[in-house]
Amino acid sequence: MDHFVRALFSRFLCCLGAHSVSKKASWQRVSKNAFAVCHLPSRAREQGFQNPHRGISAVLALSVCLVVFSFRGSVYQLENSVRSQYLVTEATIRFLAAAFRGFSEKLESMVIEAVFPRERVREYVKNQKLLPLIEAVIECESNWKVRAVSHAGAQGLMQLMPAIQRVFKVTNPFDPAQNIRAGEALLEEELSRFQDLKLALAAYNAGSPAVRRAIERAQSRNFERVKEFLPAETRKYVPRVLSRLPISYSPFS
Repeated sequence: MDHFVRALFSRFLCCLGAHSVSKKASWQRVSKNAFAVCHLPSRAREQGFQNPHRGISAVLALSVCLVVFSFRGSVYQLENSVRSQYLVTEATIRFLAAAFRGFSEKLESMVIEAVFPRERVREYVKNQKLLPLIEAVIECESNWKVRAVSHAGAQGLMQLMPAIQRVFKVTNPFDPAQNIRAGEALLEEELSRFQDLKLALAAYNAGSPAVRRAIERAQSRNFERVKEFLPAETRKYVPRVLSRLPISYSPFS
């Protein structure tokens, strides 16, 4: 793979004329050649490119290099290999390295920020009575970001912890179908266990053992009394979800 990529990158450098750049060559020379590639075919001939398709192949070669090196994290390896085989300026190397890193970061952010269409949630929900609740939970948990990961390690649309994923046999927490179905099953389980929407949401956020301990300490099943013994995050979480539900909503009706 390394030989293949270096061959592609060699093609790109050759097409830009970098093979003829000496140690004292100016950055303006490299920029001028790069500008010519971007304005093929007419601009290419003005800059000395006899075959416009050569420039197009250079751009394609660069694109392949960008993808391969960005995901392999081999920017610095690339810099070293290029420096040892070609007489290119330091400015050229810095420019290419920055381009590779920028492309990788941009692509990664696009994947991470991918937003799931709200209207598609219905496709994966078995109990349609829970649809408004599941939509509210997704909005609060991940803000509809498919690949969201919390500082605690919860993953996906409904922010499932690894232990919960194992219970509900989730193999890919970033698959919306698996994530939503497991989240729905967990909500149904907590609703059945506590028979109270607020307590069920608290259990979804903090875990049912924490809610049971809070009930024992409060000696009450009234959420207003129980919440005093719950984590601060959970005390804020329950009202946030409820505020996104219709006023008259009840998962038990």
